[in-house]
Amino acid sequence: MGYVEFAPYYYTDKDGNARGHMIDMANAMAEHAGYTLTFRSYPPRRLARSVVMGKADVFLGMSTLADFASGVLISSMPIDTIELRAYSLKPMPAINTKEDLNGKRILLLHGYSYGDWFNHIKDPSNNIEYHMANTHTQALIMLERRPIDYLLDYKLPIAFATHEVQTPKLYHHDVFTLRPRMMVSKMHPHSEEVMKKFEEAFLALYPNGVEHLKAQYLPKPE
Repeated sequence: MGYVEFAPYYYTDKDGNARGHMIDMANAMAEHAGYTLTFRSYPPRRLARSVVMGKADVFLGMSTLADFASGVLISSMPIDTIELRAYSLKPMPAINTKEDLNGKRILLLHGYSYGDWFNHIKDPSNNIEYHMANTHTQALIMLERRPIDYLLDYKLPIAFATHEVQTPKLYHHDVFTLRPRMMVSKMHPHSEEVMKKFEEAFLALYPNGVEHLKAQYLPKPE
């Protein structure tokens, strides 16, 4: 299974082990289905290519990347939620559409498509000044030190990162919710069987969703 550094969904701990509630989900589903998983961390763009090429057999995450259009089987059901938020250091108008970003100064994370908003952001005619951060902690530092209107980042990773770096009070509002799915590389010789068993395992193990799995990975309030 391939994964990206996106705590607390999945990440590599200080001992080099794959951690996160989606790692736990994947291990539980694999055991239920009669498989054993090994894990490898990839940069986001390389992960998509690796799954399509069969270097990684399984991925749990967003299926909307163009690389996944024909090279993977995609589960019929979503398996989790990922909430995108607009963060700021002072109250700001809500971002409800891509056009609300026009003329703004925004901060983004390398390697994420933002639900296909990135093409709009890059279009010079929209007069959007954008900056890129490599990590969620770096993004919080840049938000404080640079003239930026909005940081577009994800709810749980920011909650995780705020306990690694001290930040002023953050204002936020929800932009949209993404729904990750299970993907199996079509290069796997038994891809349809693997997908069928993983879907059955998910429905058997998590009939009420996976929210209860996330709490153990979120830092406890001080």
